Amino acid sequence: MAGNINTHYIGPRGAVSLDLNVKLQLLKKSALFKNFSDNTLKTIVNNTEIITCQQDTMLYKEGDYGDSFYVVALGRVTLYKKVENGTVIPIFTVNKGEHFGEMAYFNKSGIRTLSAKAHAKSVLFKIPHAFLVLIQQNSAISYSLIKAMQDRQKKVYTKLAAVSAQSADNKGTGKSEEKKEKKDSRENNTGSKSKIIIDESLLTKHIQETLNPVKQGEAKNSVKDEEENSGEIPEQEMLYEKKLTCPVCQKKFSTPRPLSKYIRISQTDSDFCNHYEGLNPIFYEVAVCPKCNYAFTDDTPDKLGPTALKNISDVLENLPKKDYSTTRDIDTAVETYILAILCQTAYENRDSIIARLYLRMAWLYRYKKNIEKEKTYLQMALEKYLSAFNKEKFEPKTELQLTYLVGELYNRLGDPKNAIQWFSSLVMHPKKDQYPAIVHKAREQWQDLREKMKSSRRE
Repeated sequence: MAGNINTHYIGPRGAVSLDLNVKLQLLKKSALFKNFSDNTLKTIVNNTEIITCQQDTMLYKEGDYGDSFYVVALGRVTLYKKVENGTVIPIFTVNKGEHFGEMAYFNKSGIRTLSAKAHAKSVLFKIPHAFLVLIQQNSAISYSLIKAMQDRQKKVYTKLAAVSAQSADNKGTGKSEEKKEKKDSRENNTGSKSKIIIDESLLTKHIQETLNPVKQGEAKNSVKDEEENSGEIPEQEMLYEKKLTCPVCQKKFSTPRPLSKYIRISQTDSDFCNHYEGLNPIFYEVAVCPKCNYAFTDDTPDKLGPTALKNISDVLENLPKKDYSTTRDIDTAVETYILAILCQTAYENRDSIIARLYLRMAWLYRYKKNIEKEKTYLQMALEKYLSAFNKEKFEPKTELQLTYLVGELYNRLGDPKNAIQWFSSLVMHPKKDQYPAIVHKAREQWQDLREKMKSSRRE
């Protein structure tokens, strides 16, 4: 349930005096450590703090610097995320034998991306991040760790998408939380699965409304009449049909794409966001299958394995079908990107691709002048790009561009220290001479930030 976390930050807790063998047995119950030798585990245990929580206790908050991770020996821990209106929402619960808090190690900034609250009568191992290096030396355990982090990220983004969509739905319909809770209760009593409720909550009100063919037709006629009266070229005539085959259901379909002769850039922002006069090609980057609603972009693989197909089908089975093969406005474009984020997260596509989708969402909200939502999606894009740097290999040019972009995202999110760090690494990159334009851009941003920081200190 959304709301503020009513606990004391670093609440009552204490160290536990346990026999070494008991500590080893407790640690071995964690999937991360069950295959380690006793000698290795002893080394870890000797550098580990064991804490108890007599009541609900805040372990750390989102935005804190992290230097350790945790394994739950007894009890449970809930992880939380702050959303755009400042509300803190629960994302998922970590149970006995499971671990959490390692993301700050893999995040170059070392910053916690979630808050953690331990429940009463919980016992935790607090382990320095340095031991993650030891864990990564074992390929099987390292894979397990990465898979667990991917699963958690998927839960975070799915939950945030659900909350964002539900917020839009409540604003649009004026329904109270009380009515929503009663609706959920009725659905649960009729035997509906919780997964179905979550999937339904991902739909925004305007997605549901546009499924009405009468309203949809009225909107099209209105646009058409305006275009005829204004004497301008109808947007439909500025598009061509690109033939595609859906990787999920194998249906052949066409998706609209803009003709290059009608694309006119008026300005470009420092994070590569283009502003256009008239036709906006960003609205048409996502293709959506009219049969199954699978949403993807040109950089998405066209062959999916059985696991990916199953995960995607689970997401799509309860979404209403809609045809996006006509002209799109900014709200329709938002719908297609929401679908793409859901599909590519379920597919477990590369972090860099999902980050690009989040960045486009931020740009769409920039066009709408919705600063809060723009920053929310900039933050989500940043977290995915940081994860991509830890897991993916890039060509030098792409690496330099993304390094600049991460620095600029930090800059736009009000973190000049990390922005300077990333701009500096680009300026010092061994391949910098091959791509002077992006290096020059980074140097300008770097110098500008340094001057601003100096001025603020003088004031």
